[in-house]
Amino acid sequence: MPKGGGKKDDMKKDVSWNWIAMQLSNGSELTAYDLIDLKTGEDCGSFVIWIDEKGKRHYSQKFSLKPIGTSWTSTRTFNEYPTMWELDAPEFGLRVKAEAAFPNQEFATVISKPAFWEGRMNISGKQKGKTITGHAYIERHGFVNSNNMKEFLKAVSKATLQSVHHILPLALTQEKFEELVSKKGNKHFTQGLDKQAYVDKLIKPIREITDRGGKSWRSYATIACCDAVGGDSQIAIDWLALPELMHVGSLMVDDVQDKSVVRRGGPSAHTVHGDAIAINSGTAAYFIGQYCIYNVDKSFEEKVEIYNCYFEAMRASHSGQAMDIYGLDYMMPQALLDDKVAKQLPVRVIATHRLKSAAPASYLARIGVLLGTGTKEQQNAMGEYFEALGISFQIIDDTLNLKGFKDHLKTKAEDITAGKITYPIAKAMSMLNKKDRARLWQIVSMKTNDIALLTEAVALLDKYKVIELCEREAKSILERAWKKVDPLLRDSMVKLNLRAFSWFVLERTY
Repeated sequence: MPKGGGKKDDMKKDVSWNWIAMQLSNGSELTAYDLIDLKTGEDCGSFVIWIDEKGKRHYSQKFSLKPIGTSWTSTRTFNEYPTMWELDAPEFGLRVKAEAAFPNQEFATVISKPAFWEGRMNISGKQKGKTITGHAYIERHGFVNSNNMKEFLKAVSKATLQSVHHILPLALTQEKFEELVSKKGNKHFTQGLDKQAYVDKLIKPIREITDRGGKSWRSYATIACCDAVGGDSQIAIDWLALPELMHVGSLMVDDVQDKSVVRRGGPSAHTVHGDAIAINSGTAAYFIGQYCIYNVDKSFEEKVEIYNCYFEAMRASHSGQAMDIYGLDYMMPQALLDDKVAKQLPVRVIATHRLKSAAPASYLARIGVLLGTGTKEQQNAMGEYFEALGISFQIIDDTLNLKGFKDHLKTKAEDITAGKITYPIAKAMSMLNKKDRARLWQIVSMKTNDIALLTEAVALLDKYKVIELCEREAKSILERAWKKVDPLLRDSMVKLNLRAFSWFVLERTY
């Protein structure tokens, strides 16, 4: 299709656009746009109009309007927007650079994909060899990083990695070296220290795991809760790193404890660096996140409250890890014979999930509300919501492992092969008759990968509709928590994303 043209079929295209209007210091004005089909990259029309200093219009289709250099990421939508552009209109002898007056000029809306960037620009460049300046307005519409929750979380993960790289770079300046070892300006503790050895044996093991990327929903909790109560998470974008470092630290230590050899699609830290380095680096990751708290623009009292939340989360998660390592095998001899003991199994699994996975998410949400200067009521409700989210997330994880086996997916009931008493297994033990209970435990305790035995175990769960019941419980837990938080939050794009995330956790298939 020729530039500047138009077809009826264009109405069916997924069209996005860039548009700029500028007033120049020589008294002339210009406006330009280009339309692009996002699916095909096809040019759907473009035009530039220059009104010279005498008021005469000049038209052309020969120009380029393209982003250059820097970009800005929104912590509300995690869309990435260019903040510097170049416009070249050779027929008018014009070549200028447009730079955003300030980056945060996004408009978030549920009716426009779901956000666009429209803001003021400063112009500099030349026209016909003469220096020229001016002011402009630019709109970038339709170029979004995500159209569904899965893509949205990928965008969150990308922004989280950028935050981690900022806090934990592999190439250290002297200032960053001091900051990571102790604090900025404290040269004493870096004297005589081999910087490269420090990077190789402390920083690299952490970065190797973080750089593979994760779901990053814990990072989103802190940022989203700040915005949801009316705060500005943009000024706290590096807080994305704190939950990720906390989580990765726990994964590195967990893998040593569990003797796991794979993490996030690559070798676990201890298989590459040895147990001692992995434990030390994983533990250090817990404290590197202190950078965020140390530098946040909050009062002493508010910082103390944030510190308390962080370390309460750490104590809770380590308590949960202790229970997870110990497991529930010790209860099984009695549980096979005593219905009352068997009914305690699901309660114990939930208690471990609450401590190990839900409590960190809950406290991170509370920190987000503190950053956003929310009320105590909002802090409690958001904490309870993300606690429920953490528990529901783990229950769904447990059920997906079994559903993957049933649906002939890659997952082959590894939890049963590992002999784990997950929530569905615990729930089944509380429901099955003593004969079926004994047989299920016999198979689980074998730690078998025999397909016939795994099929038999899953069939026992299906006999009592255990998987479906667990899914309903996860939904009920989360819905109750949402009903508490819903009236305490004003309607916004962030609130909508939080609600959508609830559904994503419950309906996901991986």
